[in-house]
Amino acid sequence: MNNLKAILKKTDHVCSHFDCSYFQWVDQPFYGRFDGENYNIGVVNITNKPYPELTSTMQKSNERIYLIGTGEEESFREDVIKIPSIYY
Repeated sequence: MNNLKAILKKTDHVCSHFDCSYFQWVDQPFYGRFDGENYNIGVVNITNKPYPELTSTMQKSNERIYLIGTGEEESFREDVIKIPSIYY
């Protein structure tokens, strides 16, 4: 939700790949893709069970998106703890 206001203010391209369309409906299969990629990027897992933390945050964002976009409500910033990247 940190980027919600910034996303709504974009005029050239409403949603970049990372901002809005990072998640897909279901995770990749447990055996991965043909090229070995195997990520947990779904709103639901492979047994069609939703991830509660993700879906509740998406619901909160969607309930406020038009209010923030029209300026009727201010967005808020929740500080995120940065986890160092791991490189192999």
